Amino acid sequence: MGITVARDRAFLQWRFSADYRLFLARNSRVPIGHAAARIITRDGLKIGMILDCVTTPVEPSALSLLASIIAWLREQGAVAAIGYFIRRSALWWQIHSAGFLRLPHFCGSRPYPVCVSVRPGDSHRIELLNSSYWHMSLADSDLA
Repeated sequence: MGITVARDRAFLQWRFSADYRLFLARNSRVPIGHAAARIITRDGLKIGMILDCVTTPVEPSALSLLASIIAWLREQGAVAAIGYFIRRSALWWQIHSAGFLRLPHFCGSRPYPVCVSVRPGDSHRIELLNSSYWHMSLADSDLA
């Protein structure tokens, strides 16, 4: 079970302008993930931002997607890359495998409080309250 904004072509084109680079991961038949990234400059340093990264839960597809993003960020001259991933989610483990580290609290951004309300007796209550099923990214914030 999953609840998400339909991240189809129309949504991606609306959400990510020409300032963003879109990436697509495919298996032999169908798309299995996408990502959006961009470069920002702060104090003269180019920083890569991974703003959205969504993959299917059944395949470790994020690794090849992340490798493509990292290669592009390096080509653009980025000295670092940042992203926001839910701790201990499947994607969080894959991002760590790609070499990303969790920032200490004093270096990180503000916490993102998420409030959830599920009706008592809802048949999906357990899944909805389990944050390991959730997906959030910088694209879901005002930082993008």
